[in-house]
Amino acid sequence: MLTVIIPTHERRDLVLRLLEALGRQRIEAGAFDVVVVVDGATDDTAEALRSAHWPFALRVIEQPRGGPGAARNRGAADASGELLVFLDDDIVPGAEFLERMRAALEDGADLVLPVTRVADWVPDGLLAREQRSWVEHGIRTAAAGALTMHDVHFAATGVRRRCFREAGGFDASLTAGDLWGKEDAELGFRLLRSGCRVVFRADIVVEMDCVTDPRIALRRARALGRGDAWLARKHPEMASQLFRAALREARIQRAMGHVVLAAPWSLALLWPLRRMLIAAVRRAWAGALMYRFWLVVWSAEWWRGVIDAGGRALARRELLGQAQRASTARMRASHS
Repeated sequence: MLTVIIPTHERRDLVLRLLEALGRQRIEAGAFDVVVVVDGATDDTAEALRSAHWPFALRVIEQPRGGPGAARNRGAADASGELLVFLDDDIVPGAEFLERMRAALEDGADLVLPVTRVADWVPDGLLAREQRSWVEHGIRTAAAGALTMHDVHFAATGVRRRCFREAGGFDASLTAGDLWGKEDAELGFRLLRSGCRVVFRADIVVEMDCVTDPRIALRRARALGRGDAWLARKHPEMASQLFRAALREARIQRAMGHVVLAAPWSLALLWPLRRMLIAAVRRAWAGALMYRFWLVVWSAEWWRGVIDAGGRALARRELLGQAQRASTARMRASHS
């Protein structure tokens, strides 16, 4: 038995679209039920869900605003199935999604990661192209068998209830109130550490919306920085992945880190560039140079979040350690 768990907040039309897609699943009738956790919404989401007729059992749970981590935990606690499928409310699964997800879990996987691609209906632009590029990068990484906590997400993910329960579920404090992001990676870290078998399935594909408003994207960048700093304090062994390994290929982000961490006041100098970029992205400007400028501002917001969360000293130590090791490696290479 599958239980599909959907957290939602103020996005009635999106969650209705998702339930309609679940109604088109080719899996046999009665093989799954759905739990929607309405997380502090004021847009009549619960009433709209309860008033419609669905070809599956649906439970609607209303709770005060607690964030997606708390909402997912609540849905898992009320699940009837031993196989859990978490879906974000902006996901649209194909008709074979649940059937293939169940087959993967019954085949021995503890956690199943599908391909979550940016849908064709999302307008083209710098942010949509960036997200599509990250999806392709994730597919290549997963196909190579090099899965890390950064590849674990719960936008559209199947997991055995036993593994979820033994891992302790989501750390709801990471998404409490208006906080955003990193609860997926943190739980992924614990699941991988516990020895759960994580499987990537390229044949399971879902479509999703994408943030195309640059102000929202920059606000999330700052939230991600805060989340990474908090995770590094909660799990010190994660610090190298968050502030060293994760930045190894991100030269602009690493360079901005050295500047911002040494002189936080330098963030104010980027304000004019930030305003111009927001306007340019909204006008659908793109190109390689625009993307580099965008990365400068995005990285500055990410580092601002790290500082906000008190992670300045930790991040500086990791970045300096990386620079020292790189310098040592170059010296050894030059003498060999």
